[in-house]
Amino acid sequence: MAEETVRLSTQDQAAAPGTAPRLGPKVESGTADGKTVIAFSTKPLTGPAGDGAGVPAGFIANRNDCTEVAGLVAVYVCGPADTRPQFLIPNDAADMTAVYWGFAYVPRGGDLNAGIEAARTAGARPADATHGSAVLTVKTAAHAALNTVDFDLPALPAGGSVRQQLRVHANDAGRLLLRFALAEGQLTRTPEPIRIGSLTTGPGATCTVTATTLLSAPPNLACDLAPGDHTIGYELTSPQAQYALRFQALTRYDIYDFGF
Repeated sequence: MAEETVRLSTQDQAAAPGTAPRLGPKVESGTADGKTVIAFSTKPLTGPAGDGAGVPAGFIANRNDCTEVAGLVAVYVCGPADTRPQFLIPNDAADMTAVYWGFAYVPRGGDLNAGIEAARTAGARPADATHGSAVLTVKTAAHAALNTVDFDLPALPAGGSVRQQLRVHANDAGRLLLRFALAEGQLTRTPEPIRIGSLTTGPGATCTVTATTLLSAPPNLACDLAPGDHTIGYELTSPQAQYALRFQALTRYDIYDFGF
């Protein structure tokens, strides 16, 4: 049986101040039992090797089980592939501070020096199965607040249906969650479940009903959104015997890979 080809990948990510991301490639297939070289820089890794090497001021490095390459700045040799360096982002990190990083995979018996050079210049060449580059961007709470949600929530009649909608301004790509909760002072039981369904969305929005009845298992709705303005509609249906209740519609919009 032929050995499965090793394939690694990476993607751009976002982090909140005060978090400690561990940055390295993801193993898509195969057994990565060689070494992975990971290089960090304050500039895109598109220039000469070492241009901008390091991380922004105030970041605290932890090499974990990796080895920092002697004579170089912020270049680590890690193995196996699930080990990776970690950096503590300071709480006062400026919005949109960027950490660029590149990786190169060196199989057993491979040329480690060539791997180091490839990682340090990873942004200057197309990514493939064994090397690539990405950027980690710090986004502050003030930045996150640029993403907004407005509600159009007409009342739901007993025994009837109503269409409601969310209007989302997505300054950043992110994941929207919607759940319903009883407002303060409301009874905790309903005679029959209120249902949600019949989603409508537009370009750049991928939505799923994750729980078809209110109050069952939040959230009720999850959407992955591209940057832009989105209108997400849904229908609520009430049983005939439903008595008057007041609900809260609660949303969360997550733009982070590290932190929230």
